[in-house]
Amino acid sequence: MFSEDELEVWCLQHACSEQAKAVIHQICSAPPSRLVQGRAGNVSGRYPSQKMGCTIQFESHRGELAAIYQFEHDPAILAFYDQPGAVKLVYPSKKGRPVGVLHTPDFFVIREDDCGWIECKMEDHLVQLAEQMPHRYSRNADGTWSCPPGEEYAQRLGFFYRVQSSAQIDWVYQRNLRFLEDYLRGSCPPTVAEVTEAIRLLVMKKPAVTLLELLESLTQGSADDLYFLIATDQLHVDLSQSPLADPQHVQVFLDHEQAAAYVALRQSCVHLFPRTSSSAVSLTAGTLLWWDGKPWRVLNLGETMVSLLAPDKQLVDLPIDVFDALLREKKVTVATPLAEDVRRVEELEVLKQASPRQLEVATERYKLLGQAAGAQGTVPARTLRQWREAFREAEAVYGHGFVGLIPRWNKSGNHLPRLSKEQNALLEK
Repeated sequence: MFSEDELEVWCLQHACSEQAKAVIHQICSAPPSRLVQGRAGNVSGRYPSQKMGCTIQFESHRGELAAIYQFEHDPAILAFYDQPGAVKLVYPSKKGRPVGVLHTPDFFVIREDDCGWIECKMEDHLVQLAEQMPHRYSRNADGTWSCPPGEEYAQRLGFFYRVQSSAQIDWVYQRNLRFLEDYLRGSCPPTVAEVTEAIRLLVMKKPAVTLLELLESLTQGSADDLYFLIATDQLHVDLSQSPLADPQHVQVFLDHEQAAAYVALRQSCVHLFPRTSSSAVSLTAGTLLWWDGKPWRVLNLGETMVSLLAPDKQLVDLPIDVFDALLREKKVTVATPLAEDVRRVEELEVLKQASPRQLEVATERYKLLGQAAGAQGTVPARTLRQWREAFREAEAVYGHGFVGLIPRWNKSGNHLPRLSKEQNALLEK
């Protein structure tokens, strides 16, 4: 909750008029102007707000309570107050007669950049109100709602007045906030540093790992530790994407930057691996093939050419008709699932041998590749090309390109001993 001094500083920063300052101070210092009551179809209650340090009233789970969850966890909202006092709305009735009413909005919200009133309504109720009072409630071109007399009243003070419809609420986000509420409210003890590092290392090895896979891979810590890291932003999950209760469809990242890089890199792979209209359409980029007793990998299925990765890592381009003929004559065959298991073992071995420092470097490369043009000012173009080629090759070989960005320091340099066996023996003594 804002202190008097914090309010004064905020008002000075936003050049509030004396009248506006008086209204803000009155709302922030006074208790709610009315007590909410339950109605038919609604369940009223009180939400213990950690941000405000007090309980906040609500009249509807689907209206005001959903807004409270949004306010509570939005870092741009500094404070919010329920039942902040009446404002006078003046507007023409449906028949054109002037009407003046005292109306109590549901909330007064102070944001980083502005402040104002928010009125919460169910979408179907707004449709009815717009029919009864067309000059008080109106639907905008984008489907949102406005209250012209409320906006006019607020504008005189430099505030906003907004109508929030239930149709605007992100219900997946709301469901996930409720799922994480115990962790967000500090009801669970914090995860110890060793467990945090172990879980983050699992995520580092595979960007966009599913929550289900991560839960099944835990060797240190518990599901509570994992959810605590998500709730406290030590791991990134798009809470608007999928319900946490459906873990096989939830992707987990180290942070927002890695998530953004994943989206950008996946899009680049879609462009790299277009579909083809040939008889090889059932194949996809990354498919493992056997040709003359050796494993080959499909890198790209184009309109006229097929690119294959040879066992010696050389790129071979074949005309689409030649490739089709090889498939029909069974000179080239698709690998069995057992061969795919071998690929998975190889991938796990690479990740197992990678040190935390190597994984950190690979993660930075991953983010820089995802930034595209933004990284060109900090990384030489030639280096970016090398990383991109390594990423695309690993994407085809292992199913995700992160493995290709892991530096192979143990394979670089001259590993031949520089001292004789006798000299080594002397040093060991």
